[in-house]
Amino acid sequence: MKLLDQDFDGTLAAVAAIGYREVETVGAFDRDPAQVADALARHGLTTPSQHLMPGNLYRDFSLYNRGGLSWDEIVRRFAVAFDFALVDRFIAEAIERATRLGQRYITWQTNWQKQYGLAELKQHITAFNRAGALCRSAGLQFAFHNHNLEFAVIDGMPGYDRMVIETDPDLVKLELDFMWMTAAGADPVAYLERFPGRYRMTHLKDRTADGRIAIPGTGVENFPRLIAASEKAGIEHAFVEFDQPVDPLNEITAAWKYLVSLKGMRA
Repeated sequence: MKLLDQDFDGTLAAVAAIGYREVETVGAFDRDPAQVADALARHGLTTPSQHLMPGNLYRDFSLYNRGGLSWDEIVRRFAVAFDFALVDRFIAEAIERATRLGQRYITWQTNWQKQYGLAELKQHITAFNRAGALCRSAGLQFAFHNHNLEFAVIDGMPGYDRMVIETDPDLVKLELDFMWMTAAGADPVAYLERFPGRYRMTHLKDRTADGRIAIPGTGVENFPRLIAASEKAGIEHAFVEFDQPVDPLNEITAAWKYLVSLKGMRA
């Protein structure tokens, strides 16, 4: 986000020069979606999906990345922005952005907290089904993205499992973050096989043995196995993600070189 905020057009040019052809947006990067669409097209990039950024949340994340907000405060603002009572409003915002950006998927990145229980789980399920219906009415597809905390057992099963089972499989698809799922002790391949047709997108990043986020191919994730299972499951889009970048362009360059070296991998 820092590079995009500093030099939006130049960063997109650099991403395209590495070899990437698809990107997933964070809202519309607090910009006019039409201008974002023009910039992407100018550099030969397309965008099939956005992560939800209700209201001014992108600005808050940008401020957090610059050291202007604490982690606890950005988590609090995230929860406020994703108030379940406001689902219709922020999904409508996202639909408008997606239409102008030419996107098909609107993706809700979960912000699960350790103190959450069955009540919050049911709220998420209701909200996801509602968001899915709103997206479907606009000719788009809703999805949600996992982290790790939602795999905690709640009322006899992992919360994530209940989210998948109790959401409408036609209205709610899934974006599988391999690293966060394996960090939770779950097997992404088993989930791909257990819920055929639900997973449409993946996030690709690695982790070290002690849990630090790493460049794909430099950590403990078995990418050949994961990618083979993804292709078998019909995954449509795979996005490199690096949550804690130090040298972003060099990191995504290394990720690109590793991933394209794997048979059948496209970006």
